[in-house]
Amino acid sequence: MTRMTDYFNELNVSQRGAVLYNEGPSLGNGGGGFWKTRVLAYKKCSLLGKGSRPGALLGFDFHH
Repeated sequence: MTRMTDYFNELNVSQRGAVLYNEGPSLGNGGGGFWKTRVLAYKKCSLLGKGSRPGALLGFDFHH
């Protein structure tokens, strides 16, 4: 099993900050190749690891 800290090695400082931010709703955007989907997935994992209830999380990821 891979630990969350192992995933952080794949993220830059800004992405890590977005994953660790936990002071309310957040919005992230960026062009292609900015790993938005990965950051969103890691943020969900981080929140679940901190005890958030799965039913309390809502995330959107739009692709066109």
